[in-house]
Amino acid sequence: MHCVLSPKAKKIIGYIVLALVIVFMAGVVWGWNHLKDRHRGYVLDLALPDPYVKVPAKKFRAGAAAVRITPEIEDTWVDVDSNAKYEPPKGDHFIDKNKNGKFDAYWLAGFGNARAANGIHDDLWARAVVFGNQAIKTAVVVIDAIGFMMDDVIDVRQRVPKDWKIDHVIVVSTHDYEAPDLLGLWGEKSTKTGVNADYMAFVKKQILAVIDSARRKMVPAAIRMIEIPNVREGLVQDIRPPYVYDDNIYVLQFLDKQNYTPIATIVNWANQPETLGSKNLLITSDFPNYVRAGLEKGIVYHKKVVREGIGGVVIYMNGAVGGFMTPIGVKTPDPYLDRKR
Repeated sequence: MHCVLSPKAKKIIGYIVLALVIVFMAGVVWGWNHLKDRHRGYVLDLALPDPYVKVPAKKFRAGAAAVRITPEIEDTWVDVDSNAKYEPPKGDHFIDKNKNGKFDAYWLAGFGNARAANGIHDDLWARAVVFGNQAIKTAVVVIDAIGFMMDDVIDVRQRVPKDWKIDHVIVVSTHDYEAPDLLGLWGEKSTKTGVNADYMAFVKKQILAVIDSARRKMVPAAIRMIEIPNVREGLVQDIRPPYVYDDNIYVLQFLDKQNYTPIATIVNWANQPETLGSKNLLITSDFPNYVRAGLEKGIVYHKKVVREGIGGVVIYMNGAVGGFMTPIGVKTPDPYLDRKR
């Protein structure tokens, strides 16, 4: 049986084929745009500067600084069913405080989509230590964020002025579950990025600012390393098998060689900063905030300092949080009030 297509049918098939070709080509363009090297020609060189100049240890210097990266919350919103998810079909609505007709949201990273920040609990920070000698200089920056993509790290590295003479720039995150999304995974929907472009630009600007501030404060320095063993009990649990812990806290201190007071103290410990849980909608740097404040300024109860601080800039650097170190559900004793919190 011979079937002859009508002109109309041929036309429809032609449109379908054309549409498929357009979709295919759009996919090719999209894929090319997202898979191509965004930093063409960039090479990570971990070798020491050439020629390597041997410099006496007394020439070692270090400086530290901290700057805020807390966003301004322009719009808040009403969560009608208190499920901590912005869902307009259920009646959730935003309060347009700047009167621009759109929801200027900061989507919180870490637990799930549609968690729009509704206020500020405490500040987010970029904290840096710059150290080295006449041969090589390194900047280490830790930001209160869930993560920071390599493309963005490279972008920061390429913006560091050459006259700063910094050879290596390392940017890491505390893995904070209550900071704005900088990875693009936790937007209003899984198909929408959660990155606020203006906030990302601000964070990069502040990273450069804190590096600049730290390098300007460099003084002759010494290094001290400390290991505090067996700190798991009452602080962290592993909720996925196999249950593997790093029980220790590791501390690296940069000391002013003139009086041996701390310039910077890096605290390395493995735990997820997520103590307030998925229902929290306030921006916070979570427990690293209190680790840093307690070490820098002291521990205060009822307006009384019960333990003096050590001063300097304290930097919390997360460890092997794996799958899955968490403080949620852990009964934590209070050494000063002698009670469970």
